[in-house]
Amino acid sequence: GWRFATAAELPAGALDTTAGSAAGSAAPPAVAPGYDTHRWSLVAVPDSLGAVRARWNDDAGSLGVYRRAVDLARPAAGERTALVFDSCFWACRYFMNGVEVGSSVGGYLPVRLDVTGAVRPGRNALAVIVDNRVATMGGYARPVRRLYWNWGGLLQQVHLERTPAVALTGFSAEGTLAGRLTVRPAGVNATGSARRVTAVLSVDGPGAPALPPRTVTTTVPAGGGTASPITVDLPRPRPWDLDHPTLYTVRLRPLEPAGRREPAGPTELTERTGFRDVTVRGLDVYLNGRPVRDLQGFNRHADYPGLGRTQPDGLADREIGRLRARGFRVFRPAHYPTTPAELDAADRYGLLVIEEINNISSQPAAFLGRRDVHDYAKRTLARMVARDRGHPSLFAWSVGNENATDSAQGADYVRDVAGYGRSIDPARLYTQVTAHPTDDRAYPYEDFAAVNYYAGWYAGGVGAVGPLLDDVQRRAGKPIMISEYGAEAVAGRTGRARGGEWYQAFIVDGYNRLLDHRPHFIGKMYWTSTEFWCRPAWSGGNPHPVPPFHAKALETYFRAPKLGWRVMFSPVRIVSTTVLDAPPGARVALRERVTVADVSGRGAHGTVVVDPPAGLVAHPVPFTVRAGGVVTVTVVVAGELRAAGPSGDVRGDVRAMIDAATEALPAPLTVRSGSAPPAPAITTYPDFATNQDVTVFESAGSAA
Repeated sequence: GWRFATAAELPAGALDTTAGSAAGSAAPPAVAPGYDTHRWSLVAVPDSLGAVRARWNDDAGSLGVYRRAVDLARPAAGERTALVFDSCFWACRYFMNGVEVGSSVGGYLPVRLDVTGAVRPGRNALAVIVDNRVATMGGYARPVRRLYWNWGGLLQQVHLERTPAVALTGFSAEGTLAGRLTVRPAGVNATGSARRVTAVLSVDGPGAPALPPRTVTTTVPAGGGTASPITVDLPRPRPWDLDHPTLYTVRLRPLEPAGRREPAGPTELTERTGFRDVTVRGLDVYLNGRPVRDLQGFNRHADYPGLGRTQPDGLADREIGRLRARGFRVFRPAHYPTTPAELDAADRYGLLVIEEINNISSQPAAFLGRRDVHDYAKRTLARMVARDRGHPSLFAWSVGNENATDSAQGADYVRDVAGYGRSIDPARLYTQVTAHPTDDRAYPYEDFAAVNYYAGWYAGGVGAVGPLLDDVQRRAGKPIMISEYGAEAVAGRTGRARGGEWYQAFIVDGYNRLLDHRPHFIGKMYWTSTEFWCRPAWSGGNPHPVPPFHAKALETYFRAPKLGWRVMFSPVRIVSTTVLDAPPGARVALRERVTVADVSGRGAHGTVVVDPPAGLVAHPVPFTVRAGGVVTVTVVVAGELRAAGPSGDVRGDVRAMIDAATEALPAPLTVRSGSAPPAPAITTYPDFATNQDVTVFESAGSAA
């Protein structure tokens, strides 16, 4: 437990955040060891502040301070003490016993602070000032003002480490398809000159040792940081790919330096990695020499009820495992670096990942033209590379989202930052996610084009997506993917109009029909897998907004699936239904003919279920459709017909159910029992059987 208070809950001046104060300078009163904290709130760390106390949620952000006592034993001779903060958002200052020991900006990525000179045996006072105020973030606040909620605090874990003066503290490991393994250790070195560390390296493959233990050496630079790389070759490793995500366990055991009895750091460091290659040739991305095509993906915010942006490791594993089991194969943790545990899960389950620089999103040209913004992006990218490059699932870095890359400044930003990225990590691809598909000027500096295009929601009808991609691919001359698409859907809202579940599922089904099996197409990533907090006034163009939630997701904030979730991986599609005729008020037994087509290429078994109009009943009818085939079944709809609406028509739904979690886009059941003037059209879309346009009408206050 930690104590926490906001500036508004403290006496005036308790959190003096004078900019530019040097480490070791006079500290604000609230971080002093003797400051009275007994009235402060008790919180668990990690946490997202607004998820702990509603009063700490503020659209303008907040300033606050964490405090806790740390009991330390007396260090051994020469031993170093460090604090590691995995994610402190946004601007943070760190104090030990009233002495400022460091600061950080940006969040999401770890900060390691040597606090040896500030700690003492016995009780120590640790304090962290956190500041995610929009005024402090400046231009970097634009995404959290426009796109997602500004969760602040110590979002992820805090660690304390003790090591000798020279020690290895961790490493990353990357493998190529040819079997070359590169190990990049990191370490501490307080001696003032570069020092060699000897260690034993071994690799275990699936079920058997892949590399017997061997002695290796690495050099830790003065001051610590990334040590010299170690390379070894493994004979014929099994490749990591989406269907067989084979992982190898790499172990690095530092040996005792001459004259010392204790080892140089932890007794053994362990990482898991895979062997794979990612390349671009022509209009395709290749994984291990095979083209990556037609992947279904998602975008995901790390936002969870009661937790905000704090993501425990087990939760990350559960969420990614569930999405992989559903059929997804690629995703983007938008719009910021994710946690190592989420990448571990992608490694284990077999998904490709695009990781993105945070807070470079929806930025104007003038912002992108600033040199300090370029420098911030490069520092963030370098920190992401250092932490995450050992994950075989991570195949691409994104240097931004929906920025003004239709400008010269935007294109220059992509050229500069992606070019820097290739200099430190040439083994991955580089892109940026564009909202300017036909006039983006940064395509020449990307390995593939990632296009956000919401056909049927923000842009025209859903049928516009195919021609749009044709145009972009001609302009860019690169592999291409849809990085965002979708539509708002209020859970439980019925009817066919925008803002309801059916319309979202209609968009999902339309993109599947129009883009599945498209040549030279990496795939599409739905926005988003689950709902997340957005700004209080968010509507997203939804005629029925539900702030603070961004409702385009396939599942609610509480992980209840919507119709779009059930339709996304349906192996069948309803291609036609009959319109029934009957006099109003009569008892009827009508025969509804329903034609179902296989769209998976594997065939399917299911049940046609009719949700009939009031007064009618229908019994489910099982169906079997062969691979690539079509089947027609007849459902008897019986009962007393009750007229509804000016036209006298009554309506229901026809559903092709595969299981409780999977069904085709429902088709309308129409019983025609009268006539009326035409109803207003609400949308036009391509019929999936005939490729002709079909118009959806609204009548009597409900869509049909």
